[in-house]
Amino acid sequence: MFLLIPTVDILNDVVFENLVGGAYDDLNVVNKVVVDVGAGIGDTVILFLSRGARTVIALEPFLSLYRLMETNVKLNNIGGKVVLLNAALGPSDAEICNFVDEVLDYRQFKPGEARGGECKEGVKVYTLDSLVSMFDIENAILKVDCEGCEYETILTTRLEILKLFNQIVIEYHNGYWRLKRVLEEAGFKTIIKPIRSSNVPIKKHGYIVALRDTPF
Repeated sequence: MFLLIPTVDILNDVVFENLVGGAYDDLNVVNKVVVDVGAGIGDTVILFLSRGARTVIALEPFLSLYRLMETNVKLNNIGGKVVLLNAALGPSDAEICNFVDEVLDYRQFKPGEARGGECKEGVKVYTLDSLVSMFDIENAILKVDCEGCEYETILTTRLEILKLFNQIVIEYHNGYWRLKRVLEEAGFKTIIKPIRSSNVPIKKHGYIVALRDTPF
């Protein structure tokens, strides 16, 4: 695996969480389509493909991170197995404005929220429903690490859309109970895992892993 990693914070995420920490070790991605929401610099894209994923559909809204992901995909010669989208996941289809300069941070996009200054670039927002329709997704895997968008997205997604995935892992940032309830209503068994790269209470921040015994 070849990776351009621009900051120490991102290095910690990539190495201590995603690779060594085993954040996604519960997923069996072999010959699966993986929807990677919050793909960052492409480290999880490369990880999933190295573990046998058939295709990864990668969404990353921050243009600076997205461009690094493009570079890392090229360095690893995996372009034929990846769909790269400079886009976010949200509760409705929209185009929002990024008021953030070219920085490598993790601030969340909010539709209609102005942070001052001129719009830097427009960013497309897709719902899970739209992604499923666009890519004819079923019996797939969903990974979500979007710094807070997991609530407004997952909690407003129809259960029949969630059931088109048989494995889901979500990094949650403000508790897991609401996500757990919805995922279990969709027929998943859930596991809660801690963040290993930082000392945070699992009630507040961690991973919820949702698995189905059989595809819907």
